[in-house]
Amino acid sequence: MLKRESLVGTIFVVIAAFFAFHALQLQVGTVGRMGPGYFPLVIAAVVGGIGAVILAMSLLDASATTVVKKINWSGLLIITASVLAFAALVIPAGLFVATIMLVFISDLASPGRNWLRTLILALVLSTAAALIFVKGIGMQMPLLPSLG
Repeated sequence: MLKRESLVGTIFVVIAAFFAFHALQLQVGTVGRMGPGYFPLVIAAVVGGIGAVILAMSLLDASATTVVKKINWSGLLIITASVLAFAALVIPAGLFVATIMLVFISDLASPGRNWLRTLILALVLSTAAALIFVKGIGMQMPLLPSLG
């Protein structure tokens, strides 16, 4: 049987390797003069390191008995659909609306739904995304849909 921790660690390492490979196709630069590939490469290294630690710990820990019995395909598809919906909505509907939709669609994958908790989470995350990405680092994207 495959242990859950081993699977998670392996997935992290594979995803990190994918992004590191593509980040290296860009100019990386130095710490003082960062190129467009610098930040993705650093994030890929951090994610890969975390994955390697998780994988090593799962392989060294004989007492870990959480095995993957069945993959939750419906949850996986719902989460994937929420990310695709966000990508499709972020420009025409704005970051605020797209983030709210991401949270509500993702919540459909949860077995115990609490609509009030989801609404609060959606409002907090969409506000944080707007403050960080649009106001904080100045990304050029609409916050709300254009009515014109």
